[in-house]
Amino acid sequence: MLAIKPSDYELINSELIDKELARRNLLDFNKYTFHNYECNWHHEVLCEKLTKFAVDPKCNRLIVEMPPQHGKSEHISVRLVCFLLGIDPDLKIINTGYNLDHIKKYNVQSQRLITSPEYQAVFPNTKLRSMVDKDTFKNKGKFVENQNIFEIIERKGSYKCVGVGGALTGSPADIAIVDDPFKDYEEARSQNRRDLVWNWYNSVFCSRLHSKSKIIIVQTRWHEDDLIGRVLNSNSTEKWDVLTLRAIKEEKDDFAYDKRKTGQALWPNRFDLELLNNARLRDNKTFVSLYQQKPAPDDGTIFKKDTFQFYPVAWDKQFKVTMSCLSVDAAFKDLNTSDYVVIQYWVATSCDKIIKIDTCKQKLSFTKTIEKIKEFNTKYKPKALLIEDKANGPAIIDSLKTNLRSTNIIPINPKASKESRAWSVTPMFDARKIYFPKNAPWIDDFTNELLSFPNAKHDDQVDASTQALNYLKSKKILEIVY
Repeated sequence: MLAIKPSDYELINSELIDKELARRNLLDFNKYTFHNYECNWHHEVLCEKLTKFAVDPKCNRLIVEMPPQHGKSEHISVRLVCFLLGIDPDLKIINTGYNLDHIKKYNVQSQRLITSPEYQAVFPNTKLRSMVDKDTFKNKGKFVENQNIFEIIERKGSYKCVGVGGALTGSPADIAIVDDPFKDYEEARSQNRRDLVWNWYNSVFCSRLHSKSKIIIVQTRWHEDDLIGRVLNSNSTEKWDVLTLRAIKEEKDDFAYDKRKTGQALWPNRFDLELLNNARLRDNKTFVSLYQQKPAPDDGTIFKKDTFQFYPVAWDKQFKVTMSCLSVDAAFKDLNTSDYVVIQYWVATSCDKIIKIDTCKQKLSFTKTIEKIKEFNTKYKPKALLIEDKANGPAIIDSLKTNLRSTNIIPINPKASKESRAWSVTPMFDARKIYFPKNAPWIDDFTNELLSFPNAKHDDQVDASTQALNYLKSKKILEIVY
C-alpha cells in the first residue's frame, strides 16, 4: 500500500476548496472551468454582480453596458447560464438577441461547457442527454438537446434561445436574458426596429415571466432610445441595477467599482489606448455609443457644445431686428403618444447675430396647435411663419390662412434628410453667430436635444431650428458666414 505524503493531502484539500469555491462564486467557477482564463479587473467586477444576481433573491433586474469583445456574452450568455444550472438544475432560462443565429451559438457553447470534465467535477448532477446512455436513464429520449434548446436530464431545467420577434409560447422563464437586441447602428437608428424590439420585449418576452423571475439586459449602447434607454425611462416600478463599463475612463465618472484614473483603458492588454483613440478618430459618433456607452455624447455629434453662445434674456431688445420668423414643427397625429408640437421664434439682428428668443414644446391637438401658433404670431409679429408642408402641416396652413388672413405663411417642403439639414447650418454655429437665452426655462431641454441628435428619441426642436436657420441662411442674413 502506497503511503500518502503530507503534500498529497495539501493537493487534495486544495482541489476540494477550489471546487467548493467554484460552486459559490462565478469568478472561481470561471477560473476552475475556463482554461487560459484571462481575467481583467472588470471581469472581477462583472462576476461579482453576476454572482449576486445568481444567489440574491432581491437582485432580480440587472443591466450591463460594456464595449464589444470585452467578455460580456461569454460571461453572461454562456458561463452564468451554466453556473445557474449547476446551482439549480430545475431553472428554466431563455436568452434572446437580434436574431436566432446570433444567440444560438451561446447555447452550443454552454453545452460544451456542461459536458466538460471540469464542469462535471463541480456540478455532477447537471447532465445533458448526450452524456448518458439509454440504460442509465430510461426517459433519456424525452429530453431535448439541439442548437436552440437543451434540457437537463431528469430535471426541469432548460436553456432556450430565440431571436427578437420569435415565438416563446409555452416557454416560462425563471431567468430571462437579452443579449444585444440590435445588430448594428442602422438597426438601432430605425424607429420601426426600436418599436419592434420594445413591443416584442413587452408582449412576448415579459409575458414568459412570473413574480420571482429575473432579467438581465446586456448590450453595447447604439442609441439613446434603444431597449436599455426605454426600460430605464419607462413608468415601470422595476428597480434596475446598472453596471456601466466604458472603454476609456472619463473625468466625470463616479462609479465606485471603477478604480481607474481618468483616461485609462478598460482592458489595456487587449485594447490599448492607441487602438481605442484610433477608433474614436475614425468615427467619434460610433465610438462614444459603442465603446463609451453614451449614445448622447456630452459634446454633441453634429451640434457641438462649445459652439453654443448665450445671452441674458433681455439682451435682444438692445439691437434692431432685421429679420424674424416663427418656425413650426407639427405632430403627425392628435395623440398623447405622438411627437411634440414645437413653435420657435428666431430673429436676426443688426449686430450680425441670429437669436432664438422663445419656444413652445407641447403635445397638442390640432385645434390647440392652431391656437398656440396664433398666440405666438400675435405676440411677436414675425415677418415669416414657417410650417413644414407635411403631416398636419397642410391643414394647419389652410386653417391659419383663413383665421389669420396673413401673407407671411411660408410652406416648407424639405428635400434633404434631417441630418443633412442639420449639417448645413453647423457653419453658423462654428462662426459663433447663433445665440440662445442663457436663463430660459426651456434651455436645458433644447440644448440637450441638439447635442443628442441624431441619436435622441425626439428631434422636433432640431427640425424646427434647422428649418428656421436654413430659411434665414437663404436670406443671406449672415454675410460673414455665407
